[in-house]
Amino acid sequence: MTRKNVFAVWLVCFVIVLLGWSPLARGNGYMEDSASLWKSSFLIGALRAEEEPLVIRLILETGVDVNFQDEFGNTALLMACSAYNPNPEVIRLLLEAGADVNATNLFGETALFLALPWEGLDPEVVRLLLEGGADLTHRDDAGFTPLKQALYFESTPEAIKMLVDAGSELDIVDDEGNSVLMQVLSRIPERNLLRSLLDREADPNQANYVGYTPLMEAGVTSTDDTIIHMLLEAGADVNAVDNGHNTALIWAAWGNRNPRVIQVLLEAGADVDVTDYESGANALMWALRHDPKLEIVQMLLDAGSKVRSRSDTGASPLFWATWGNASPEVFEMLIEAGADASARDFSGSTALMSALLEGNDLDVISLLLRAGAPINARDDSDANALILATRSSASPAVIKMLLEEGADPQAKDISGATPLYEASYGSDPEVIRLLLAADSDLHVTDDFGYTPLIWAAIGNGNPEVVTILLQEGADIHHTTAFGANALMLSAMSNPNPEVIQVLIDAGADVNSLDCENATPLMYAAGLGWGAASVGPLLEAGADLNAQDDLGYTALMKAAAMTTDPEVIRLLLGAGADGKLKSQEGRTAFDYAKDNPVLKETEEFWLLSDARK
Repeated sequence: MTRKNVFAVWLVCFVIVLLGWSPLARGNGYMEDSASLWKSSFLIGALRAEEEPLVIRLILETGVDVNFQDEFGNTALLMACSAYNPNPEVIRLLLEAGADVNATNLFGETALFLALPWEGLDPEVVRLLLEGGADLTHRDDAGFTPLKQALYFESTPEAIKMLVDAGSELDIVDDEGNSVLMQVLSRIPERNLLRSLLDREADPNQANYVGYTPLMEAGVTSTDDTIIHMLLEAGADVNAVDNGHNTALIWAAWGNRNPRVIQVLLEAGADVDVTDYESGANALMWALRHDPKLEIVQMLLDAGSKVRSRSDTGASPLFWATWGNASPEVFEMLIEAGADASARDFSGSTALMSALLEGNDLDVISLLLRAGAPINARDDSDANALILATRSSASPAVIKMLLEEGADPQAKDISGATPLYEASYGSDPEVIRLLLAADSDLHVTDDFGYTPLIWAAIGNGNPEVVTILLQEGADIHHTTAFGANALMLSAMSNPNPEVIQVLIDAGADVNSLDCENATPLMYAAGLGWGAASVGPLLEAGADLNAQDDLGYTALMKAAAMTTDPEVIRLLLGAGADGKLKSQEGRTAFDYAKDNPVLKETEEFWLLSDARK
C-alpha cells in the first residue's frame, strides 16, 4: 500500500469515528442528518479524487447514503463513472451498496452516459452497469441515448458491441442522417461489432441525407475486404447511387487503394459504366485520378471499362491518368487497351498537353508521343505542347525531347506568348539555351509589349537567365505598352537583387522614366522587395528626388507602401528630401501616417524630422 493509500485509510477511519460512531452522531436528529450529509459529501469527494476501492469500501461501511446528490446532481456512481478510466471494482461496490444506476445529473446523464466517452474504457464497467439495469432508452438533455453517446465519442468497439447486444435501439441517426451502421463503419470498423449490428438486422442500404450508403462508406474507408463481403451478404445494393450519382465502386476507385475491395465489388456485379453528376466520370477515371494502382486499373479494364470514354469536359481516361501522375506502366496499359493519344478534350487540349502541365514523368511524355500524340496541336488558347511545357517549368530533358520531335519554338498563343517568352519567367538556364539554339525569336513581344527579357527580369530569380538573354542581344531598353523597362519591373517584382545588378551592369538606365515619369527607384521603393531592391539603384546613382507626374518621390512611395522600414532609412541616409510635397500637398511623413508598418517606428519619426 502506498503512502497516499495509508493516509487515505487513516483519514477515512477518522471521519468514520467522528461522523459514524461518535456520541455526537447519536441521539440527536439534527446531528444525525448532519453526519449523513457529511458522510455522503465525503464519499463523493473521495470518488472525485479517484481513491482506491479499499477507501471507498470503508466509507460505504459507515452506512452512507449512496444515492445522495450534490449541487450538480451527481451521485457517488455518477462521480465514479465520470472519473478518468472508471474503476470496475469501485463501480461494483457502489452497485452492491444500492446505487441507483439510472440516477441523472443536472444534464440528464446517467452513469452509463458518463462512462462511455473515456478512451480505453474497461468493458467490465459497461457490463456491470448493464447488469445493474442501465436504461438503454434513456435520453439526456441533448437527446442522446447511450448508444448515440458511445458513437459520438468513439467509445471502444467492445463497449459499443455490448450496447448493441443488450438491445439498444438502432433507429438513431446523427445530424447528417448517418445510421448506427454507417457511423460504426466510418469510425470503428471492427468485424465483430459489425456482425452484431447485421445480426440485429441493421439495414445495409439505409442512406444518409445525401444518399450515401454503408457500402459506399466501406468502399472508401475499409482496407478489409471481409467487411465489404459482410455488407453484400446482408443485402447491400452494389449499384445504389447517392445524390451525386456515385456508386460504391466509384467511391472505392476514388479513395481505396486495396485491389481486393475493388475486386469484391466487381464480383458482386458493380457497374463500371456508371458516371457521376459532378464531372461525368466513371470508376476507371477516378481510379486514375488518385494515386493510380496498376492492379486496380487492370481489374476495371478487364471488367469492361471503356478506355475511350469521356467525362463532362471531354477528358478521356488518359487525361485522368495525367492528373493523377500515373506511372508509365499505367499509361502503357491504357494505350495497349486502345486509348487514343490524339484525342482532345472540349478545350482542344490533348493528353500530352495535360501531362506537361501536370509535370508528368519524362517516360510518360515519351509514351504519349510514340502513341501518336500530335506535337503541334493547339488548344483553345492557341498554345502548343512546347508553350505549355515552358509555362509549367518543364525540365531541360522534356524540352529537348519536344524540340527533337518537331515542336514549333516560334508558336504563339492567343496573347502572343512564345515558348521562350514563357520559359524566361521561371525556367532553368539550360531550357533558355535549348530554345535559343532552336532559333527562338529573342525580340518577340506579347500583346502588352513584354519581351522574354522583361519576363525574366520580373520573375526569374536566376541571374544567369537574364545574362544569357542579354548576351544573345536582348534589348535592355525596350519598354512595355506602359512605358516600363526591364530594370523598372525587376526593381518592383524580382526577389533576387542580383538580377537588378546584372541589368545595371549591362547598361540599364537607373534614371529612365516610364509613361508617368516614374523611375526604377520609385518602383523599388514602393513595391519592391525592400532595402535589397533599393540598394543597387542607390549605388548606381539613382536620382533620389525625382518626381513623377503626380509629384511623388521615391521617399513618398516608400512611406506610403513599403513593408520594410529600412528602405526609409536608406533613402534618407542617401539624401532624400523629406520636405518635398506631392501635387496633393503631402510630404512623405503624411503618407507614412497611413502605413501601419511604419507607425511609431524609429523611421516614422525620422520622416517627421525630415519634413522640418
